Amino acid sequence: MAAVDLKLPPIHAPGENVSEFLRNAVYVQKGPAITYATTSPAALFNVPANTFVVDVIIRKTAAFDSSTAADDTVTIGDSDDADRFMAASDVDCRNTGLRSCRVAEGSDQIGSGGWIYTSAITINATITVGDDSNGAFTPYLLYKPMSDRFFDPPYNVA
Repeated sequence: MAAVDLKLPPIHAPGENVSEFLRNAVYVQKGPAITYATTSPAALFNVPANTFVVDVIIRKTAAFDSSTAADDTVTIGDSDDADRFMAASDVDCRNTGLRSCRVAEGSDQIGSGGWIYTSAITINATITVGDDSNGAFTPYLLYKPMSDRFFDPPYNVA
């Protein structure tokens, strides 16, 4: 299973203000499906340089079913910080539903969320399972490409 490459919008697009709209949009990318049998760490997203990651959301489609709940953990991060977006304590693997990196599952306390990458990197999921025979989730990444151009004027006059 390979990581998903994030797409970049075109620099110039036809139509009035279309380029500005594309440059200022937040994009959503669906990642590869992850199961209890996935080799860990699993590469989720290849992030290009100058990308602002707004949020990482996982959709837990099947609950992990280890006999010991503490045996099932998921962390999401990168090579610099393995739990940059989600620590093991932020994700309850024993239920289904959505989980955002902005809110820790156990406390519902708002987290910091987001990260600006100035160089290319891969976002990974580290999965630890016990005697599971079930468990799956799909990651989604909300991002804003070309973050180095956030404050550029829409028209550059030389």
